[in-house]
Amino acid sequence: ASRKTLRAPQPECTRHYRLSLDGNLVVEVDDNIQRHRIHRLLEPVRAKSLRLQCLGTCGNAPPGLYEIRVYPSAS
Repeated sequence: ASRKTLRAPQPECTRHYRLSLDGNLVVEVDDNIQRHRIHRLLEPVRAKSLRLQCLGTCGNAPPGLYEIRVYPSAS
């Protein structure tokens, strides 16, 4: 590994967040340190709205969000 590689959670990484579909909470994570997360629901859900609430980061930086992807079920 490079000497410049930082092996700690990045300050802009969202540590605590909630994901809601049509106002219903489906995921809440309060100890995240990963930059890439995948959440699979137990069953397919139809929704008109998706809301991500970023409630805290791993540092003083504003939360960084680059992309949200939503896929249909495989069946």
